[in-house]
Amino acid sequence: MSYRIITIVPLLFSMGNVYANDYPTIDKVNYVFECMALHGGESYENMYQCACTIDEIANKMSYDEYTKADTLARLLQARGERAAIFRDPPEAKALRKKFADIKTVAEKRCFINQVTAPSHPTATSTTETPQPATMTEPVPTQQAGSNTK
Repeated sequence: MSYRIITIVPLLFSMGNVYANDYPTIDKVNYVFECMALHGGESYENMYQCACTIDEIANKMSYDEYTKADTLARLLQARGERAAIFRDPPEAKALRKKFADIKTVAEKRCFINQVTAPSHPTATSTTETPQPATMTEPVPTQQAGSNTK
């Protein structure tokens, strides 16, 4: 009996680091959906790469840092004097930069052979999405004055 306790106790203490930066599932899912939308829509490949990205971010930032940085990045789009409270402080700028740098590295690692999307879900892309080719032929129109039976 004492042998089992001696074996189990060290394992319990070592498990603390496993979940240190574990983000709530809902936040990971939200990130993945926003990421997939930025990378062309829902597909298995996008889902895998976006899930990889949030896992890489979680390895580099605590959940608390992530939520603050994500909020500050979203508020960066806000206008006016009131938004300056979130936009202008040096601490906010430093945290947004850290988040952007970590995200860029994560996307380079996870999105193999792809161009990455804008650095944040609220950012806009300047590239146009190619439209799918259509398989239909144009319908011939009837000329005015001709009546066929």
